[in-house]
Amino acid sequence: MPSMNENILVSSVDYDRLDMLLRDEVAGGTTPRERLRALRTRLQQAQVLALSEMPDDVIMMNSTVKLRDLDADEVAVCSLTYPAFANGLRSCISVLAPLGTAILGHRAGDLLTWEMPFGCLRLKIEDVAFQPEKAPQANFEW
Repeated sequence: MPSMNENILVSSVDYDRLDMLLRDEVAGGTTPRERLRALRTRLQQAQVLALSEMPDDVIMMNSTVKLRDLDADEVAVCSLTYPAFANGLRSCISVLAPLGTAILGHRAGDLLTWEMPFGCLRLKIEDVAFQPEKAPQANFEW
């Protein structure tokens, strides 16, 4: 779980879709319960905003983000996806994966510490380059 008291934001659209996803995953019984619990807790802690009220620098579903591993001083670009679209080769991370749950609702500039299966991960959210729900025609380059 996160090491600090966080103020995370989730759009009402993402909240509704993720709530439905959690119900489907519980019914299907294939996702480990601790992952479902982590996402459920995250959603319960979040401030839910209308899509039109979401700041441009918040990690939403299908956002493309730039993350810095503070221990390794490495930068990675990834997209937060629904489980069916997760693909490590394309850097598409499932919201049900520990890293996906960790970054949901954070903003550019946030620092977070999250317990991962391999140990503690310290990240800085460097940029949120793309929020397809808000800007379907967005164009970005790094």
